[in-house]
Amino acid sequence: MKIYISGKITGLTKEEYVSNFLTAEMHLISQGHEVANPVKFVAGIDLEDYPKLMGKCIEELLRCEAIYMLNNWQDSKGAKTELNTALIYEKATIYESEVPPLF
Repeated sequence: MKIYISGKITGLTKEEYVSNFLTAEMHLISQGHEVANPVKFVAGIDLEDYPKLMGKCIEELLRCEAIYMLNNWQDSKGAKTELNTALIYEKATIYESEVPPLF
């Protein structure tokens, strides 16, 4: 299954959000999934250009079958938008808090 990762970026350091998204990506790949990691595909887009950034994220989300919500998603306007989009398009929703840890 192709899964889009969603979570908080704004308000975290680059090291924090990159770590959160990469950890989730590695976990999902280890389970046999293909992953859309926004930290990777929005590289080069100015984080201040929010409409362009979210447009790219929604475009990628629509190519996926599911969305994976990191534990901090409730603190993110963008993640809430992505979740609502996934629900409208009837994508499967997976919450990090419901997934057993890899180790």
